[in-house]
Amino acid sequence: MIQSFDAKYQGDTPGHIGKYGGLESRRPQVALGDSVFRGEEKIGVVTSLTWNRGQGSLEVEFDPVGKSRICMGDAVWLALNNRTPAAPSDGKLPK
Repeated sequence: MIQSFDAKYQGDTPGHIGKYGGLESRRPQVALGDSVFRGEEKIGVVTSLTWNRGQGSLEVEFDPVGKSRICMGDAVWLALNNRTPAAPSDGKLPK
């Protein structure tokens, strides 16, 4: 699931929501304020997280930083283990 929005309420800024599954055997260590990347470029900051352990899915909402233009179809990622690994070449979240 991917969603982009201009604002949810008055005074809000644009944001993006992505959902990733296949994490049944993992326990992501992600927090509000963590960085979101496209390649090696930091393009956003996590503003909301929803972990569904039963379905092994993580929903992440993030706001863009600076003048980052984020488009549908962009492969973005964040460190799931509280470290910043090298950017994945396949566009998938790092394990």
